[in-house]
Amino acid sequence: MKNLISTSRRYLLYALPAVLFFSYYPRIFLGENNLMNFELSLPLIWLAVFALLSLPELIRLIRGYAQWTTAQKFLFATAFAFISYSSLSTFWSENKIRTILTAGIMWCIFISAFSIKNILTNKEIKKNILKIFLISSILVCAFCWIQSFLDLIGVQSSVTMICRGCTTSTFGFPHPNGFAIEPQFMGNLLLAPSLVFFYMCVYAKTKTQKVKFAISTIFVTSTLFFTFSRGAIYAFCIALIFLCIFLCVREHSLQPSKTLPLVLCSFIISLCAQGIFAGLSYTNDTFLTGITKSIHHLSLGIIDLREKEQNQPADQDDQATFDGYVSESTEIRLSLTEQALQKSLSSPAVFFFGVGLGGAGSALGSKEIIQNEYASIFLELGIIGIVLLLQLMIIIFHKLRKNALAPVILSVLLSYLISMCFFSGLPNALHIYLLPELLLFIL
Repeated sequence: MKNLISTSRRYLLYALPAVLFFSYYPRIFLGENNLMNFELSLPLIWLAVFALLSLPELIRLIRGYAQWTTAQKFLFATAFAFISYSSLSTFWSENKIRTILTAGIMWCIFISAFSIKNILTNKEIKKNILKIFLISSILVCAFCWIQSFLDLIGVQSSVTMICRGCTTSTFGFPHPNGFAIEPQFMGNLLLAPSLVFFYMCVYAKTKTQKVKFAISTIFVTSTLFFTFSRGAIYAFCIALIFLCIFLCVREHSLQPSKTLPLVLCSFIISLCAQGIFAGLSYTNDTFLTGITKSIHHLSLGIIDLREKEQNQPADQDDQATFDGYVSESTEIRLSLTEQALQKSLSSPAVFFFGVGLGGAGSALGSKEIIQNEYASIFLELGIIGIVLLLQLMIIIFHKLRKNALAPVILSVLLSYLISMCFFSGLPNALHIYLLPELLLFIL
């Protein structure tokens, strides 16, 4: 029985890198109430099964707690305290069902994260998982381009699985969401693969490997740009700069920065693709309007290269919904964040203890999700939750700083931390909590 569980956990870990990409499709809809939808996805099912099978292993590890290093003890205790406090908030949450379900996901992540290392016992397992991670990233990117092409030629969204606001009619060119609910989550899923491919390209040992990783870097990164998710793109750019600086300082050389042109090439490819898709689309857009719209939107309206007539509204059936920067998307995020902060400061009880895990929507009187994870945590868990989370982050960063893989792992973590300023929620972002731990042991 013990061998069966061990084998099952190993094969589940093999599947993890690929499963994480299916964060929304396929999904099992179980119903809804006035505050939330009840759905299951492949990553959630994977997490529940893996955590259940890993529970005996975690108990075995805890029995050897006395032999742990001080850093391991601090990390475990802080993570345990944060999740315990989050679970305790059930008592004062207005949305107890969501609180219980969210706490359950957090405990599953806790069990899984602390028991992953013991499966990765030999180089062959690590090599296989890394290969699956890289190949599945490339295949999902290929699907994103196919999804975009199918939308361009008019295939129904029920077949392509492209989201309502991602179609060609929105900007004149599609921006794919893959198997995720929205492009921002698809772009977020590509943060780690893009940074890892870049890192592997820098340290490729042979010319053949260098070429292979360079092509992969361009393909995956251009797909990230093509998702048109500003949150993911900003997070990637900042994390990439951090990674390059870290590598240059560590190597006492500017050699790592010589790989940066690959990213510029990726952006140009994505921009040209948006122009080509716009020119071929059923809207009245052209190659030029597609590119200028993209630059205008990504720059938050600061860089405006559009022609004057392009800025004028037209009563035409073939007119795309937006002609550039969509300020409403930014304003809605800022408005929700402001509402969350106002609610957090509305009373001492809410300030210190929050409204309860998963209770942000009910606190604001709707199913609305605050599109800022930090504002959401502050509202739900109060200043106590923020302090515990901050302490956990400090311990993780301190533990990793001297690791040989510190540059790439910390850059991935940094990209995730930045991206969480643009969305909130657990079910669609499980990769943020599971992938860094996996990469730490397979790279």
